[in-house]
Amino acid sequence: MSEHGSVVDTGAMLSMVPDPVVVVSAEGTLLWANDMAEVTFGWSFAGFEGLDATELVHPDDLPTAMASLGSVQSKAAGTLVEIRVRDHTGNYRRVEVRGRSAIDVPGVGGVVLMLRDITDRRRWELVSGDAAASAAVLEALPTIALVLTPDGRIESANRAFTRLLGHPLEDTLRRPLTDFVSVAKVLSVADHLASLPGSGERATFETDLVDTEGEPHPMNLTVVDLVGDQSVQGLVATATDISTLAAARDRLAHAATHDDLTGLPNRMLLHERLDLALSNAAFRDIGVGVVFVDLDDFGLINDSYGHSAGDAALVEVGNRLSAAVRDSDVVARYGGDEFVLVASGLDRRALARLVDRIGWLMRTPVALDIGSHQRPVEVRLSLSVGAVLAETGITSGDAIERADSAMQRDRSRRRQRHA
Repeated sequence: MSEHGSVVDTGAMLSMVPDPVVVVSAEGTLLWANDMAEVTFGWSFAGFEGLDATELVHPDDLPTAMASLGSVQSKAAGTLVEIRVRDHTGNYRRVEVRGRSAIDVPGVGGVVLMLRDITDRRRWELVSGDAAASAAVLEALPTIALVLTPDGRIESANRAFTRLLGHPLEDTLRRPLTDFVSVAKVLSVADHLASLPGSGERATFETDLVDTEGEPHPMNLTVVDLVGDQSVQGLVATATDISTLAAARDRLAHAATHDDLTGLPNRMLLHERLDLALSNAAFRDIGVGVVFVDLDDFGLINDSYGHSAGDAALVEVGNRLSAAVRDSDVVARYGGDEFVLVASGLDRRALARLVDRIGWLMRTPVALDIGSHQRPVEVRLSLSVGAVLAETGITSGDAIERADSAMQRDRSRRRQRHA
């Protein structure tokens, strides 16, 4: 009875079942089909009634279909099988079939078959059990595919591993995956691999795999725990090369922290580096020299020769200041024609020598290519320089402000001498 007290029309209900349902005789003669069978296969039941249903089954699947039809008659319900059935166009659709015998049931008198069309689903899957097809697809993948033992050793690898990294297959088998990971990322990868076996989970993370020359290649690595799968009994890893993405991210990060014109660290990165230097200095009890540099009368270059000449002069000043310090020191463009240098591990005499070195490097005129001149124009640049030895406990902002004040005093003294 329905909730409204009426009797369900079983014929109407079968017509509304979303999967094809057919009834065949013990010999396979088509006795009945619901509406969805006609929709799915394009049959007109009137034209197919009484047809030997085996004529609709793909010849390669006929032994499976007949064996299933015979066995279902002696059990409560048949085993799910997969076969191909011909539609009205002559093409075959792949279906899952499960049957139940109702030969002795009045009003049925046959085997009821429930079919589920999986044609579209299988278009996205490898043919089950087709090892050759699976291997061919695996070898053609543009991404690295690996099977690892539970302890992280390489059991097998596809050609992409050799194509992208150059490692011959025979040199990789039974070796830990971490042998092919950059030194900086080994511990991270080892931790991920150690945590997965037995979890049934997957981990996705970025790392660097190294080629035969030791060069790192940024990869997005996904590792799936299939240790409990009897057909795998290990970890399955796929790695996609993300070198282009990583390079783009590096460019964006560099642009956010560096000056477009000179390529030097900008104000934001300067404060970050100086704060770190001050923190380390307090811990190690060393001095940090901060030097503020400003070009005198820089506007005259722009006014006389144009802004492109002014830009060239700023680039040259940045290059010369960089030549005055060690690789571990920082030279930043603070803004406009202002630069700041940070040098750790200095005392007052070393800081004074750095200021002298800056002055010496700036004595040589700067050669500027001016469009209206056949030869480069030589321009002498004058700098005002203020240097302080930063005290323990002050901030980067305080240190730069003090160096700026020292630069202003230097400029005033020089102007007074030339007045």
